[in-house]
Amino acid sequence: MNLTTTRPDSMHAVGLISRFVQSPSKIHFGVAKRILRYVFGTRNYGIWYTSSNNFGFVGYTYSYWARYFDDRKITLGYVFNLGSSAVL
Repeated sequence: MNLTTTRPDSMHAVGLISRFVQSPSKIHFGVAKRILRYVFGTRNYGIWYTSSNNFGFVGYTYSYWARYFDDRKITLGYVFNLGSSAVL
């Protein structure tokens, strides 16, 4: 979960795989390796912050209840922008 602090693009995938941390299977290990390969392959990408006089605060959210039939969990995503910068 520490990965999601610096890489918000992987937050959804890491949140889903962390549900199975108590009893992972080979499939879950494969998914975790795929996430790490993605992070390694995109390590030069990032969020660029620039200075701006516009300090508007805007938030975007997404939620979907019971989308997954196996556990009926809620899927939630959000991002807040302060000026031109994403604030997590």
